[in-house]
Amino acid sequence: MRWFVLRLVVVVWSIAGSPAAWAAVPACAPDLVGPWSGKVWDAGVLKALRTRFSVVSGVLTGTYRVEDGPDVYDGTLTDFVASGACAGTFRWRDRHGEGVVWVDFRPDQDRFDGEWGDTAPMTGYIFNGRRFRPVPIS
Repeated sequence: MRWFVLRLVVVVWSIAGSPAAWAAVPACAPDLVGPWSGKVWDAGVLKALRTRFSVVSGVLTGTYRVEDGPDVYDGTLTDFVASGACAGTFRWRDRHGEGVVWVDFRPDQDRFDGEWGDTAPMTGYIFNGRRFRPVPIS
């Protein structure tokens, strides 16, 4: 019985990947924390996007707000999976459903570029941002 359980764990591990792979925070994560302002392609229209990334208990997560005049809605970014030195996918969730968003962070340029979709990111469905730096009031 012990060998069966061990084999089962090995099979599940190989299918799902190691927890370190899907929970890994990119090395650039400290540079990502905070607010970002950008655009998202939504319902055939380019809309304003406000995104905030954070690292909580070693996990990269985020929230976002899509704004199109009076139509405003919020969403979450969870289940980050790294796919490069400073890139990866999140699971997005909002009032319209859920799906996948791929993001390529470029902290040295204060920007990120991405694409989103229901089951996989789709070409042209942009999800991007630039570091939001409010203008100081003097």
